[in-house]
Amino acid sequence: MNTIDCSSIIFNSAECSFIIIGYETMDIKHSFGSALRQIRKAKQMSQEEFSIVSSRTYVSSLERGLKSPTLDKIEVLAEKLDIHPLTVLLLAYMKKEGRGDEDELMAVVFRELSDLEI
Repeated sequence: MNTIDCSSIIFNSAECSFIIIGYETMDIKHSFGSALRQIRKAKQMSQEEFSIVSSRTYVSSLERGLKSPTLDKIEVLAEKLDIHPLTVLLLAYMKKEGRGDEDELMAVVFRELSDLEI
């Protein structure tokens, strides 16, 4: 049995998942799938509504973390959801890293971009 030290555990009843603060709880495929599902449901869309850009079974496979999308597919899915592709990626990495605050993760990204001086 695996045990972990954590300061708090949050149960997300909408997604039937646990978030353990300060601990990576999902791999990127599962966190991307969870983010995609959360956004799709927030937009009140069914998986069938993606049939023009992807099959329902492919979307289902993504949401269950069984497949990884290409960058092109992320862009197409984001267009269908009427969001920027970075929105779904930001939410996916927030889930992967157990972060509850998008500002914290965006601060990391902005700092890294600034350090690159491009």
